[in-house]
Parts: sequence; structure tokens; C-alpha cells
Amino acid sequence: MISQRGAYWLLSHTVSGALALSFNVPATPPENASKQLSAAPVGVSLEFFTFPGYMNDVAATTTCLENLKDLSGTWPPMRIGGTTQDRATYDASSPDAVTYSVDDPADAPETLTYGPSFISLASEYSGSVVLGLNRRLNNIENTISAASLAVGEMGNLNAIELGNEPNFFSDSGPIANGASWTAEADYASQVQWQDAVCGNLSATDLISAGVYFGTSPMSIQGLIEQEGDANDYVKDYCSHNYPQSSPNYDLAALMSHSGIASQVAPYAAEVAAAAAAGKSHVFGETNSATQGGGGISPTFGAALWIVDYVMQLVTMGTDAIYFHQGTIGNCQYCWWGRYTTGAPYYGAYFATMALANADKIAPLDDQSTAYAAYAIYENDSPVRVLLYNSDYYTTGTRPAETFTLTGLTSATVTAKRLTAAYSTSRVDQGESPTVAGQTFGNGDCTVQGTESAETATVSGEEATFTVGASEALALDTSRTVKMLKVTAEEQKTINALQANWVWVPNWVDSSSLNTAGRIVRFKREFALSTQPTRALLHFSADTRYKLLVNGERVAVGPTRGSPWIWYYDTLDIAPYLREGANIIQFDVVRYFAAVRGAMPFQRTALPGLTVIGRIESGNEVVEVNTANSEWEAQIDESIQFPMGLVDDPFLHINERISPTTQSPPVVPVAYGIKTLNGELAPWRLRPRPIPMHEQSTVAVSTVRACESTLTAEDWTIGLSQGKAILLPENSSHTLELQADVHSTAFLRWTFEAAKPSSVHLKVTYSEGYELDPRAYPFFRTKADRLDATNGHLIGPFDDAHLEVSASKPLIYEPFWFRTFRLLRLEITVGSEPVILTGFEATQVNYPLAVKATWDNPGDTDSGAIWDVSIRTLRNCMFDGYSDCPFYEQLQYSGDSRSVGLFHYLLSGDDRLVRQAITNYAASITFEGLTQSRFPSHVPQVVAGFSLYWILQVCDHHLFFGDTGFTRSFLPRVDGVLEFFNAHIDELGLVSGLPEDVWQYVDWVTTWGATDEHPDKGVPTSGRKSNRHTYFSLLYAFVLQKAAQLVRDVGRPGYAEEYESRAVSVQEAVRRHCYDGRFFTDSTADIAGEDAYSQHCQVFAIISGTAPPADHGRLLKESFADPRFSKCSYMMRFYALRAFSIAGDEVYEPFWDQAFQPYKKMLAQNLSTWEEDDVRQRSDCHAWGSVPIYEYCVELAGIQPVSAGCKKVLFKPRLDITEELTATVALGKDNLASISWTTRGTGQKDVYLELTKPVEVVSQLPGRDQVEHGLIDSLYLVLQ
Repeated sequence: MISQRGAYWLLSHTVSGALALSFNVPATPPENASKQLSAAPVGVSLEFFTFPGYMNDVAATTTCLENLKDLSGTWPPMRIGGTTQDRATYDASSPDAVTYSVDDPADAPETLTYGPSFISLASEYSGSVVLGLNRRLNNIENTISAASLAVGEMGNLNAIELGNEPNFFSDSGPIANGASWTAEADYASQVQWQDAVCGNLSATDLISAGVYFGTSPMSIQGLIEQEGDANDYVKDYCSHNYPQSSPNYDLAALMSHSGIASQVAPYAAEVAAAAAAGKSHVFGETNSATQGGGGISPTFGAALWIVDYVMQLVTMGTDAIYFHQGTIGNCQYCWWGRYTTGAPYYGAYFATMALANADKIAPLDDQSTAYAAYAIYENDSPVRVLLYNSDYYTTGTRPAETFTLTGLTSATVTAKRLTAAYSTSRVDQGESPTVAGQTFGNGDCTVQGTESAETATVSGEEATFTVGASEALALDTSRTVKMLKVTAEEQKTINALQANWVWVPNWVDSSSLNTAGRIVRFKREFALSTQPTRALLHFSADTRYKLLVNGERVAVGPTRGSPWIWYYDTLDIAPYLREGANIIQFDVVRYFAAVRGAMPFQRTALPGLTVIGRIESGNEVVEVNTANSEWEAQIDESIQFPMGLVDDPFLHINERISPTTQSPPVVPVAYGIKTLNGELAPWRLRPRPIPMHEQSTVAVSTVRACESTLTAEDWTIGLSQGKAILLPENSSHTLELQADVHSTAFLRWTFEAAKPSSVHLKVTYSEGYELDPRAYPFFRTKADRLDATNGHLIGPFDDAHLEVSASKPLIYEPFWFRTFRLLRLEITVGSEPVILTGFEATQVNYPLAVKATWDNPGDTDSGAIWDVSIRTLRNCMFDGYSDCPFYEQLQYSGDSRSVGLFHYLLSGDDRLVRQAITNYAASITFEGLTQSRFPSHVPQVVAGFSLYWILQVCDHHLFFGDTGFTRSFLPRVDGVLEFFNAHIDELGLVSGLPEDVWQYVDWVTTWGATDEHPDKGVPTSGRKSNRHTYFSLLYAFVLQKAAQLVRDVGRPGYAEEYESRAVSVQEAVRRHCYDGRFFTDSTADIAGEDAYSQHCQVFAIISGTAPPADHGRLLKESFADPRFSKCSYMMRFYALRAFSIAGDEVYEPFWDQAFQPYKKMLAQNLSTWEEDDVRQRSDCHAWGSVPIYEYCVELAGIQPVSAGCKKVLFKPRLDITEELTATVALGKDNLASISWTTRGTGQKDVYLELTKPVEVVSQLPGRDQVEHGLIDSLYLVLQ
């Protein structure tokens, strides 16, 4: 039960006989979850004529808005508009912000003018602003004048409204021009004005269109039908809504949860129409009731209405809700005024708090009762739950309801309560609401009192909470990801899972056939009398599982682990179950322990499946633990994973299937694992640290070649429209199909037949058309990837002989996902016709929730480069970071260091990196090095990759500041550095590395294998001496980074030693590996023509070994001279870091040259970046996504300089482009919005907005650095 400091809430709010309410909190956003939420959905609308008064004369305004900003990190969006915007005329000569006269201060003016200072005042607001301008008076030139000033002066301008609530324009009004004012007339008028305003301003995405009160007779849907090309001018589509009007005020109805759902339902079609038009939707003006709201608007019930209203609208898909503030001193629904902070403000504060930093929200109830529950997600994990009891309460003992939440993964839950004495409580009548025990000062809006948070203990992933009538409760359900420590509840789960490992009896972990493994299918059948309310399962397998519930694939796993960290998954499968018969099926592929194939799939000496959980349906409980006798298992003898194929040396996922008589199902045998005295189980289980994959449909319907009894058009229609395709008996069909973009997807084929028949299906996978390979598969020749005329479709394939019965459809889905851009489909049909009734391609990836944005109008290719970079990164992420998903799917620390940085900048999500860092740490060899790729069934050590792992630890601390996490790796960091210290030779250089350690540096054409030195990618000079300058330079650089790291985490003891070592190595390199002009690949005394590389110049600069005065010369000459071995895409990230260090005068002239390879790849129709231009083996490798870093850090100019992104450097490269708009993630919960424009005079106006304040240092081109202190916005001017 929930408790608080003191038991007041438990005692006074618990009433016998309360209705029990139970909701499960899904571990990931369910299907009914919202789209991506905006950073600040709760905004304010200030009546046009009152705007200067609120900003200048009402002291509480700034504080009330800043309180909301402090919750979300983003200033609440503001709209300036309302009835008086359509009475206002712009006066460019007026010295006053606004000029009007009224007989009574409580009145609104009938006419008014406003001057340039009105626009100036609006530009000073720290958040975004929607500016409402006049259309009713039909003075378009005047409106264009005001709009022009706003666009030119307001860096915070979000959109412009052209008129307010045209529903209420009249036939006699100026805009009607003497005609009837109808919906059609307004639609035409809006389009005309949009074209005139935006055409004059050369602007797009500017207008907040519609601005309709209600949904009929004028509607967003109707307007969009008439917009045509003018839709480009639209920023968003806007609705207005006031649920109640005089004289029919009803507070109980206003705050009713089900009543709110009914009231807002008509707007769903408006939101959907906006989305279909590619635009967002907003409620540009709203509040509880028209005409100030009478007696209900200033009440606590109205505050509760705001909370639930906001949750329902953002769930529906609206981006922002602007709550209106009317005439100062005559406004019942206003949140604040000169003298009071009204009850509704408490609701706005509570709603903002609940949604702060959230990505999605999902309703847990069906909105048909008075009781609401919402799950709120950040990075696809539940971080809060909001509970609301909308029962109307005005007198007597307060009733309460008990909410039971299941699926909670944290050990405890904290809660903040929104409450007041009654639904009718009003601040101005002495009954103030409270948020977690706190109030807001009347007249100044300051937070007052001590926060009183409540706590609840979670037991068995379940906890109960009491919510009184007319109350809301916000629960913090976030679970801090700790890779090394489990909770007591998790340990209970682990113990139960260890006791439930099973496998088939008499298993032999090998085969006389050519296969890397076998599939075993485990099934559990049961019946339910009702739809289940909860079915929480925990499970894991060795080697990999695919979970199907009633034939639908719902999970694949476990995520990458090793015997030292083997992960289990948790999932509520209730949505996939049904009343009646059900089947839970785990298909487990077991790759044999003794084979060296299937490298990415780590396994132990034992195969296994473990499942625990229960299905709850009414009064029924079905236990599904695998150790009981209800399960059956069957080895699938028909599927083989062949080894020895020339194009599959790593994965061994391609299948060969032939009809086989299957052995009967058996009851699996439990291992009965029980460990004592510190003995470890074969699998050291830990909960999954990353979210489940996301998935989406892939279009694979472009027919590039067709040899079939059917036409290419027949196939195109069938595949694109999902229509059945009849394949005649004894027919053969060969097609080449193209996906829209490079894809990593599960493929599923469904065949049916009226009579028993067969299908021979062969599917060949390719990333693009290519020319004749130089040495297949590792050295290829590729040009236009979509050139079917001159190119070949080459790649691995699945070959399946399938028997199609007449009784039920045959579904074939290869066990693992496939990577492809092109498919060759070869089908041979048996003696009876077969119908292809379904072909589905389902893209699967780690949920890369991209928060970053990019718009560089001056570079026509930058948008495509940005998109392809993200797609490349995404396709190389599933349950870890993958080296080219087509061939390897192995996670290398040399790759994931830079790739992790790209991930941080896009999403601020560190969960996949944390898993990678921790896995590498578990791979330490006896001499102290991490394995270079891990988890991997075949161990490998690359000399420099352990150093890149240390850089990954440093990067993580810089971006996220998790000192505890970082400290846990310091002993292993020191072990890696000690290995290199032990290999310092008499010259002071790194040398003499073990022969079985690959001294790989980069893929360079001239660094090939020889009989004497078979390892590729190793500099030629230095092979005989076993002394490579690169490793000394990299070691020195990492020593410097490690010194800073140990200081940052409060363990400075080794810092001076590390720095001293670095200095010694740098001196040795200068003495022995510098020929007086360039750094050589080994010692200068043995340097021949093959001893020079760009790599050593790059790392000499990065490590600080090269004098600053030489930086520019070293780079310019080595990147122009063909005798220098070239940095491939793998090293491009580090090359560009050296150019950046060398200075603006070196980096910026190189910008165009740096992006030429990407533009060439775009011209060759790649939709992901190729692995390298040396071998051209694969067309997708995430180390190629360097543009993400260059755009965000170098061009936009934002990067952290202290741990946890608490201090950032803002150094935009203004000379590269005239105009830019970008958003960059800074750590988990901060976003930097960067923009600049160039005026006709050449002046550049530069803006930086942060969702949370941090210390900022700025540096404009040619200027010194400037310290700005702790700020959340910055405006700079470069003349």
C-alpha cells in the first residue's frame, strides 16, 4: 500500500467498499499509445490586447511560466490572439505596444492599434510564440506588414494565425465582401491569404490554419480538401474548444473522465486530417467555459479537468494545447492574475509535471468510467503513471478508489498528489489546492511549502494506490538501469528462471549433417474462458528464441549476452491471447557449442529454454512454467543452417529446408539447476537492459525483372496491394524485387492450396546490383546499386522445399531477420496450383527514438545525407550495435565507440551503449585486454579496440555523468592501459604485441595480407619490427582521456601517472617516428615509400603529439599526396576530428571534400552508407554515419565539455551555410535547438535554446570564447 511521511492519505482516504481497479503497465508503449509528444504540450494563450499588460504589469506571469519550464525543461508555448486580434490594426508609426480605450477596465476594446514594440515584446519571450493577426477587417496589406516584421524580428516565432474563429465572422463583415460568409467562403479566403502572406515573405511552414471553434460547419478536414499546394504554407492546423457555455455550467460534467472523452471525440478526425496532410494539430485556444466560465472555471474541479483533458488530447495526437487567459481582472478561467494564482494553474502544473520529458502516453482504461489511468513513456520505457478519480466531491466523508498496478519493475514507487478540500474549492475563497503538499504564492506564483512525496513498495511487480474522489496521483515508475546489481524482486525471478531451464531429452549437440544448429519448437496449449487481464512472462533461451502467441511473432531474443551476463526478457502477452484455445510457442535455435559458426550468437555448453509466469483471466490462473509437464517439445529435423558457404562465414542464418518425417513431440526435461557455495549456473541471468525492438512494414513491391507465367504487372499488383496470386501447377517463376530502401526485416510467406501440392522457394538476398566481383565475397566492384541492366544480383539465399496441404495455410518465415535491398525470388510449384496469399516484410530495429532534427537549406543534399545516416545507424542496431547486418552482425568496440556518439546526439538514449560497455567489460582476457568483438562465439582481440572501449567509457560519462556506472569499470580501464605500458620498448614506443593479437588499423588497399604476414589492415612498415606508430599515438591519446576521467569521477590517484606516461610516449614518437616532415608508420630509420599514412598524421594531431603550428600542413599535404595510405570510412570520424583541432581555416575548406563520398553514394542510389570504398563488401555500416556528428557538433556547433552535459561549448560554423535549423540531444533529458539566418546586410542572427539550463561557453567565428554562465537561451549576432 502507498505510504507518505505520516500516514494521513492512507488513513483518511481509504473507505470500505471502494471499487477495485486493476491496470497493467506495459513495459513498452502499447498499440494505443500516442505519437511522439512535443517537448511542452501545455501552453498559454494571451488575449491579444492584454498581452503587453500580462508581460509588463502582472508580476506573476514570468514566474508562473517559468515554473512550468522548470518541470519540462522547455518554456511553455505561447499564443497571442483571440477576439481582439480581429479588431487590431498594425500601426508601424506607433510608439506604443498597444493603443485602445474602454469605458470599464473589465471590458475588451472594440478597436485597437499596435506598434512595432508589440512585436519586439513578443520576441523577448523565451519560448515559442504563435502570433494572431487580423483577417476579419480584410486589410491584407496591413496584416502582411505586421507579419513581415514578426518574421524578421521574432526568432521565437512558431506560426502566424490569419484571423480568429472565422466561424463567427458575419455576412456583413469586411472579409465577406458583401457575400454570404460560409465554410466554402472561409476556405477560399484562408488559402488566398496564406498565398498572399507567405508569397510576400517567401516563407513556408508559417501559418496556423483553420483556427475554428468546434468542428462544424467549418472544419479542418474541409479546409485541407481545399488547401492544395497552399498546404506548404501551413505550419499546423488549429482548433478551438470550450466544453461549456452560459448558462449551462456543470462542474461535475466538466471534470468527468468519460464526459471529457465524449466531448473531445469529434476532434479526433481533425487531428487525423492534419496528420494525413503532413502537419501537426494544436488547440490554439481553449479553456473550461466561454465568457469567462461563470462559477465553475476558478474551481479545483476545473484544475482536474485540465489534467485529464490534456492527457486525452495528447493521446489523440495534438501537439500543443493553449489555455486562454482573458481580460486582466475579469477572467474566471485565468490561471493567474495580479493578486491570485487560481486553482486551474495547479492542474496545468500537474499536467506539465506528468508529461515532462515524456515521449509517449497510453491510456490504460477504456475511458468509459470515472476512473482514469495513463502510462507515460520516455525512451519507450514507462516512467510515470497518472491516476485520476473524477468522482464529484463537495461534502461529507471523501470516497476513494483503490487502483492496483501490475507490471511495475522498480522496487518502490514515489507519488505526488493533486488534491483540494472539495471539487468546488477556490483559491480566492481560501481553499487552495496542493501539488505534493505545495502551493503557489498569490500575486507572485512562487512555489511555497515543502514537497511531500508519497512512496509505495512494489511486491511481485504490483502495488496499490488510493485516490480520493476529485483527486489525481502522478506516480514515478522509472527504473534506473543498473547493469551490475539486481533488486530482491529480480533475484526471485532469476531464481525461478534458473529452476525452469529445460530441453529435449537425449539431445546431441552436433549433427552428421552440414548444419550449424537445430531448431526445437516448444509449445504450451491451454484454454481460457475469458479474455485475460494479465499474462506476464519471463523467459530466456540458449541460443536464441522466437516467441509466437497464437501464430503471431511477438518477441525475439534474448538480447546479446555471454555466460557472464545472460539476459532474460519480460513481456505481458495478454493482448495476444483470446477467449478459447491458445498456443504459446517458443522456437529455439540452438547453435552447437563445438562449431565456430554463427559467431554473433554466443552460447554456453548447454542448450535450454526457461519460462516462468502466469496468465490471469477472471478467476482463472494458468501457470506456464516450463518445468511442469504441460509443455511439449519437438526437434525440427527439416531445417539446416549450412556452413562452409563462401558468402556466409559469420552468420549461418540462411536456411535449407527439405520435407522430413518428424519425430513425435516429447515432454522436455528439466535440468534442475541449483547452485551453492558460489558455484555459477551456466547462464548468469540478468534482466534485459534495453527495450524490445520496434517494427514497421517494409514495401517490397517493385519488380525489376520477371520470368513468370504471370506478368510483372500482376506481381506488382499482388505484392503492393496484398492480393492473392494464383501460381499454376508445375509453373516456375523468377522475379527480382526491390525494397524502397535498405532493410533489415523478417520475411513471411503464406501459401494455400485447394489440393495438396508443394512449393520450392529460393530467395536470394542482395544489398544492390553490382558488377563482377574482384574476389567474392570480400572484394567487390559496385556502382549504381539499382542498375539492373549492367549489374548482377549476388548474395546468400534460403532454399526451402515446402509441402502445402489443403487443410490450412502454410506459413514460412525464416528464423532470423534478413538484410536486403533486392530479392531474387524463385518459385517452382508442384502438381497442383498454389496461391500466394501473403508476403510480409517487417522491419525490425532497436527503437532509435530520434529527437534531433536537421534543416540546412543551403545544401540540397544535406537532408538526404541526414536521412541516410540515420537509416544506416538504425539498420546496424538490433540487440546490439552491428558490424554490417548483411554479413556479420558482430559488435566491435572500435566501431561502437563512434557509433555510440552518433546515437547520443540523435536520441539522448544510452541504454544500448551501457549494454555494450558492460558486455565488453565481461570479455576481459588474462592479460587485461577486452575482446574486440563481443559477445561473440569466436573470441577475437584487436590491439587498439580495447583503447576505443576506454574512449567509450569516457564518452558515456561526458554525456550522462553516471559516476557510479563509470567507476565500476576503472579497474578494467587500468588493466587495459597496463597491458600497453608493459609493451613499451627500449625506445619508449608500443611494440612487441602478441602474435595472436590483430594489429588492425584500417582497411587500406596497400595493407593487404602476405604469406609472412597474413593479417589484413596492418600498416606495411613495422610488420617485421612489430612496432607501429599508430598504437603509440592512440595509447597516448587514451591516457590523456583516462586521466581526465578519473579526475571527473573523484578517483584522481592515477591521473598524473597516466599523463606522465602520455608525455613519455609522445616524446618517443617525436624522437623516433618523425622524419622531420611527417610522422612515419614505424620508426623513421626504416621508413620507405610505404611508411606514410594519413592515419599517423591524424593521430599525431589528436593526441597532441604534433605541434599546433604543423597541424594544417600535415593534413593538407597527407590528404593531397597519393603516396599516403588513405583513411577509409572507418577512420573518417578521427580524420575529421584532426581537421577540427587544426582550426577553422583547415576544417572548413575541407568541408566539401569531406562530403564528396556521401554525395557519390547518393548518386549511386545507396540508401545506407557502404562499409568502405576499398573492399565494397557491404552497403550498410554505421561507422559511415559520421555526418550526424559533423552536422550536430561541428556545423551546428554544440558539444558537451563537462560531465553529464552540464556545460556545453556552442561554436557554430556560420561561414559554411547562410541558414540553419537543428535540434541536438544533450544527454538524456536536454535538447539544444540551434538556428541562424543571414540578413541582406550580411548580419547573422544566431539562436540557441535549451530545454534545461546548463553552463554555456560560446565562440563565434574569429572571436574569443565567452562564458555565459547557467542559461537556457542565447541570442548572438555576427556582423
